[in-house]
Amino acid sequence: MEIDRRNDDDRTLRCSFCGREKPRQVKELIAGPGVYICPDCVKLCNQIIEGKAERAARAAAEGTDETEAGARKTLEALITMSRELGDARADCIILGEGNTSAGIDDESFFVKASGASLVDIDAQGFVRVSRQAIRDLLARETLTDDEVREGLAAASIDAGDRRPSVETFLHALLLDLPGIEFVGHTHPTAINALLCSQEAEEAVRGRLFPDEVVCCGPESAWVPYTDPGLELAKAVGAAVEGYVERWNAPPVVIMMEGHGMIALGGTPAQVLNATAMAVKSARIRLGAAGWGGFRPLTPEQLERIYTRPDEHYRMSKLGG
Repeated sequence: MEIDRRNDDDRTLRCSFCGREKPRQVKELIAGPGVYICPDCVKLCNQIIEGKAERAARAAAEGTDETEAGARKTLEALITMSRELGDARADCIILGEGNTSAGIDDESFFVKASGASLVDIDAQGFVRVSRQAIRDLLARETLTDDEVREGLAAASIDAGDRRPSVETFLHALLLDLPGIEFVGHTHPTAINALLCSQEAEEAVRGRLFPDEVVCCGPESAWVPYTDPGLELAKAVGAAVEGYVERWNAPPVVIMMEGHGMIALGGTPAQVLNATAMAVKSARIRLGAAGWGGFRPLTPEQLERIYTRPDEHYRMSKLGG
């Protein structure tokens, strides 16, 4: 473009935006392909552009603030849930056992750092991890121990010297399930007494009473003993897939032979309730062993409880 300095004798020129004439009303016009613009209109355009840029920047900042505020709120809820699972009275873990996680957004989630204890865990006990980076690792057929370590480190976001738990893989897989926002993996003594028995799968089979169905779902997904890490995550994934085919919904409880349990939910309350009810059921099963063994609900009884509208209402209320 160029400034048009031709005399009025040539022809009458006007600003294509404000309509003012040159040279009677404006001294200069900037010529473009079939259009002209005066310096005042250029200035106004710049102000409009700058204003839009400022508003866009402000909106982006506010959006970032909202995202980070949401992440902080999620982390606070995760810390509270984790400490409840780590409470000695619950008898779910000791020392550095167990791990927990929570989804932040479509891009990332929090997971317990390796070596942190659920008993007194705080914000420094969790690592923010990229969902896609873990998905990419899960897609690999196998990983060496070094590749696992390096992959988890690369997937971590602002982790410093903290390392995410080796069970990060299964947390990523479970947090990708519809409706699942919180995951709690623990090793309750009563449950592991069953999971480490000679008849482990039979020992945790079925549901014994209505509240177990309400809080833990119609059955538990079952995972035979598998080495922790990527292999276990793949085994959990296979068990979840089979469960969804049978019940058309994700499991609430997953039992892992010789290892422990996992509770899933959309809220911390659902994870805590499922864990507490699974522990109660395990104690009942152990107690019933001295009286001829436990008697699970029949398929008809189970179906009735699982599909009753009033029980669905109770499920929603207990979920927090």
